[in-house]
Amino acid sequence: MLPLIAFACLAGTTKTSASADTYTPVTVISDSVLTSILWYTDNLNTLSQGFTLDMHVAVGRRLSGVSVPWNGVPAPTVTDLIPTIAVYPTVIVEMGYNDDPVAFKSEAEQVIGMLLQRGAQHIIWPTLAVSNPDFASMNDDLDSLLIEYPQ
Repeated sequence: MLPLIAFACLAGTTKTSASADTYTPVTVISDSVLTSILWYTDNLNTLSQGFTLDMHVAVGRRLSGVSVPWNGVPAPTVTDLIPTIAVYPTVIVEMGYNDDPVAFKSEAEQVIGMLLQRGAQHIIWPTLAVSNPDFASMNDDLDSLLIEYPQ
């Protein structure tokens, strides 16, 4: 549920352009958690009010290495995806559930670095719902990365 809170907070902000028809672009990178937004028009319409969401959502996506196959095909990892997409100043990264807890912090830091190099200025990375101890540890990693990269 935490990724939805991040979107709700983002959707509650105001437009940054002078034109009522121009919306702030936001890059969104996610694993399957955000399919509940992407696959349901009402959810997507609600959460994209005031924004143009450039959604890159894939089942089984991992930060690096090889993603978990879905229908026999692994999605591009985040590190493979970033060079191929538009990276807007605001980026939402909802990732971690498919990732190796031991490698998570270094892979997340690599992703942050790649996003910053591509022009990201604000990175929103919601913490994981703690359904197992590994996710709590990964949230600690995200907290420490937030201190290091306060964007």
